[in-house]
Amino acid sequence: MRQLILLRHDPELAQALRAEALKGNTDAQYGTGLVYAEGRGVDQDAVEAYAWLSVAMLQGDPDAETLRDAVMQTLSLEQIRAAMARAGGYVANIERGGARH
Repeated sequence: MRQLILLRHDPELAQALRAEALKGNTDAQYGTGLVYAEGRGVDQDAVEAYAWLSVAMLQGDPDAETLRDAVMQTLSLEQIRAAMARAGGYVANIERGGARH
């Protein structure tokens, strides 16, 4: 997504990206993981990044696994479990009402 460059100082754009991710847009899911990993427009949160990158990976994004593995290096086993639980919740929400892109 070309707009990712703008997310460094744009919380509103980060929020819009997350909304698209929750609708099932795989590019937005990867982008949401990226913004949380780097703190672009949101507070940096490796657990949230791992969760969104896991969702993107499950939806078929080939690049998500590489970034997710890098984020994983900063997490404890407990944090990884928490991230996977979040990812499961996001996937369930997307499957109930989101359109896939």
